[in-house]
Amino acid sequence: MAQKRFAWDKIIWWFVFISMIASVLYSIIMIIVSPIGDEISASQAETKIDFVLVLLQCIFGVLCMLLPKYLERKLNILFPPVMLIMYSIFLFCAAILGEFGNFFYIFPLWDDILHAFSCGVLTIIGFSVFHLLKHSNTVSQDLNPLLIAMFAFSFTVVLGVVWEVYEYIFDGLLGINMQKFILADGTVLSGRAALTDTMHDLIVNGASSLAVTVFGYLSLKYKKGWIEKLLLVRKKDN
Repeated sequence: MAQKRFAWDKIIWWFVFISMIASVLYSIIMIIVSPIGDEISASQAETKIDFVLVLLQCIFGVLCMLLPKYLERKLNILFPPVMLIMYSIFLFCAAILGEFGNFFYIFPLWDDILHAFSCGVLTIIGFSVFHLLKHSNTVSQDLNPLLIAMFAFSFTVVLGVVWEVYEYIFDGLLGINMQKFILADGTVLSGRAALTDTMHDLIVNGASSLAVTVFGYLSLKYKKGWIEKLLLVRKKDN
């Protein structure tokens, strides 16, 4: 009798999802018990803001965790197990380790790794859009691979810009530090230095997306089948 294979994608998904929920509850408790008004010191105020950021990121993370299941039901598509694992690990590294574990300050390259990883995944999703359309006979079966690659790259770059706008808006509204214009020692950056994080993120986004775009283009152009193993597919095609 064959040994039953562990569904690692589901195990990892549930681990990350429970971690997100626990972090949301813990952040809410810490925000509530933190002193307010005249009782609060500068360090306590900073801690309170940190927990607001963790709460915001983990709530966003919970919604992102639910997104694949929602899309699978709504659009009748299937996320390959390897994609779901990569997606879950990214959210854990960003929200739990990055914000809750303070890895953004402990490891200087942490933000670069996450941006490169996320934009690689987004580029694969960009390729998946045309793959799904082709299998639904919505577009031609003989689309130029270069056109598909250009769409995947543009798709990722636009979403990268949207994310930076999101960080900028919520940093201003909530007084948090997603754009890391305040260093770990409390130094507030200004001028060109304050723009460095945003511009650096956009450059990393573009470089990562370009690398995956070239990989995907070569796979489609020469029918290697590399990128196809990572693409989202319709359930009826399996």
